[in-house]
Amino acid sequence: MSDSNLATDVIWPIVTALITATLQEDQVAAQKLLRPRSVSAEMVDLFGLIALDLLLKTILDRDNVALTRVIRARQGKTVYTEYIWPDTEHQSDSVLFTDAVTVVLRPYRHEWRVTDINPSSMDQWLTGPAARALLSNIIEGNEGRMPQETWVLPLAFVGGAVRLAFRPNALQDEVEQLLLPGMQERGYGAMALVSGRRIWRDYVRKAKPEIGLAALWAAAVEYLMSEQALIDTAQAFVGQQYGVPLVQLLPRIRLIRETLGIDGLDDRYSPLRGVNIVTDKSKTPAEVDSSSRATTSA
Repeated sequence: MSDSNLATDVIWPIVTALITATLQEDQVAAQKLLRPRSVSAEMVDLFGLIALDLLLKTILDRDNVALTRVIRARQGKTVYTEYIWPDTEHQSDSVLFTDAVTVVLRPYRHEWRVTDINPSSMDQWLTGPAARALLSNIIEGNEGRMPQETWVLPLAFVGGAVRLAFRPNALQDEVEQLLLPGMQERGYGAMALVSGRRIWRDYVRKAKPEIGLAALWAAAVEYLMSEQALIDTAQAFVGQQYGVPLVQLLPRIRLIRETLGIDGLDDRYSPLRGVNIVTDKSKTPAEVDSSSRATTSA
């Protein structure tokens, strides 16, 4: 199948099916389109469909969605799909991050599944720090107030300014029950919360530790996440948030880091991972020209 046919006949129908499932609040249908253990699947497991509502920007409640770009990369194993929700009241030829969404798909058991959703364009991949910086500028330009329009909510979700309730049973043990609300209270964004839970679950899967004092493990994971998110914080400060002494915290940090092989920013856990589209040099990326957009009614 050619890249152009893959884009229009396979990839775009999957993305629009996910949009439809989100609009219809059909979590079973939505989950079938997500790759297991992907960021998107874990986001839904943690927060429910409201996470997709924000990331896919169905919350904008606009009538049409338009495909703008599809790029197949990494030896054909990854597809980046960009679409927009056209704002009929403020039409523009440029793609604004407030209107755009990028959906990443990879194969799973001979099917394409969604692995990641970023509420911005491919060219302006939104990370937690970028979202917080944008929010700060927007609030400053709005006389110190958070805008009340719905377009700001995806930005606030990624930046940690919107705190969604966790799904029942999303926090499986005492460590997660301390860790996730604690990180959320300290302003970590949605991607960092997913990654923090992933670090702990990966460690439990490998080491099968005796938990004992849960606060020690929660503090260790939060500190590791502060490193992955490039948040400047001291080990002692994190320990204070959980009421644990530094002398007991340091061995837990070292143990998790060594067990999982974490060395610097790790693609498995860093919420700063952006889009790095490396295409096959022998082929032209399959790209849908914005002048001939495929438009679908939502």
